[in-house]
Amino acid sequence: MDKIESYSNLFDDLAGYYSKFYRRNITRKNIIEATFLLYADQKQLEWAGDIWDIELNEDELRNILNDFDFNILSKEVETDDIFSPSTTLILRKVLIKSKGLIWVIHKNDKDPFPSNPHAHCVDRNLKLDLSNGNCYRNRKYITRIHSKDLVLIREKALKVFEGNLPPLSSE
Repeated sequence: MDKIESYSNLFDDLAGYYSKFYRRNITRKNIIEATFLLYADQKQLEWAGDIWDIELNEDELRNILNDFDFNILSKEVETDDIFSPSTTLILRKVLIKSKGLIWVIHKNDKDPFPSNPHAHCVDRNLKLDLSNGNCYRNRKYITRIHSKDLVLIREKALKVFEGNLPPLSSE
């Protein structure tokens, strides 16, 4: 319980610090999402809730978050839920209706896998190859989205993403 309270206070403190630094509201949720995105591959995290299970050092976390562009968290591409239930990380006993999944695209992602750029679905810890629709978790192929869904995601991404998308391929 002490660790949860300690991390909770840490995330609140960091949200306050970065809100003042950027002169805009950076929420605790933003800090958690950024932390997850920055550590997902390195620490083999499955979903954002896994950050509560790793050892976080305030100075190290502040240092790594200093280079994080919080603007990417507000540039979201929303789609319908296009995955089968087998890709869900936590199976729910209650069906929750949702408008869809949220994809986040990093303009300067340090990891160019599976495409450069690629999209993250934080809720499912999936990376979407924007060239062919393949989805990966920890570099392991999970599924492929339908080409029409990929085209829709790319069309929406082009409206908000300030960069080039990889060319479409059939691989």
